[in-house]
Amino acid sequence: MTLALLPLALLAACAGTPRVPTQVNVASVERIAGGAMELCFIAKLRVQNANDAPVEFSGGFVELQLRGKTIGSGVSEARGSVPRFGGVAVDVPVTVSALGQVRQALGL
Repeated sequence: MTLALLPLALLAACAGTPRVPTQVNVASVERIAGGAMELCFIAKLRVQNANDAPVEFSGGFVELQLRGKTIGSGVSEARGSVPRFGGVAVDVPVTVSALGQVRQALGL
């Protein structure tokens, strides 16, 4: 009977292991062509996983904030996996409207 409970105890121990939050940092920014009233660029994000298990991802959303106000955003349909104790780079196109830039400049 003890042997039958051992796998359940091991599963419970794994489930109780705290997970470290995934870290996301900007690795680089490259300007790309955009419309007359917007600034467009590719943000290369470095995603790091400090856990003992891979992290799967499917798509992403980013916000560009200045002084607590959102001035731009972007989405990516990228799919993949961040390996255990590893990292990957993900490109996300980001758009900032000219109107948002003017509003921020007036606020300064």
